[in-house]
Amino acid sequence: MNGLIKYSILLLFVLSSLACRSQLSKELPTDFETRLETTVLLPDGSPKWFFRSINISGNQMKVELSGCEMVKNVTLEDRTMEYVYQLFVKSEFDLIKDEPATGGGNGEGFQAIYLKAGNISKNVKYGKQFPLSEKDRKRFNEIWPPLLDLAFEKVGLACRK
Repeated sequence: MNGLIKYSILLLFVLSSLACRSQLSKELPTDFETRLETTVLLPDGSPKWFFRSINISGNQMKVELSGCEMVKNVTLEDRTMEYVYQLFVKSEFDLIKDEPATGGGNGEGFQAIYLKAGNISKNVKYGKQFPLSEKDRKRFNEIWPPLLDLAFEKVGLACRK
């Protein structure tokens, strides 16, 4: 009986340690996709897609700047795609815990990052209504600013404030 208990405890330990490790492949998957979006609310409370819809799929990046009615499509080099994907791997993005939306925040908008890589699909929102732990905020912010910088580098500085 003691052997069974020891085995069960060891098995639980091994399984829990595996659950805390990123499942993202170190290699860039062929089906890698990501999307960044930001919403803001107008003073009357209606949502408006203000800017920052950045979609990357294959070697294509589509950037929508709604504030100035601009849409740009850009072809990304393989090394750029590798760089983008490695941001997700390094940050262990798939380990971010989605917190339920809170009632607070008065709908001030949010930022969202979507990832599809192999069998992993993750959509994380962050804002006053979508809080993240300090560790998960750090993971989120390891991706958001570099991808915005990449988008602005590829489409120019139009509309950037």
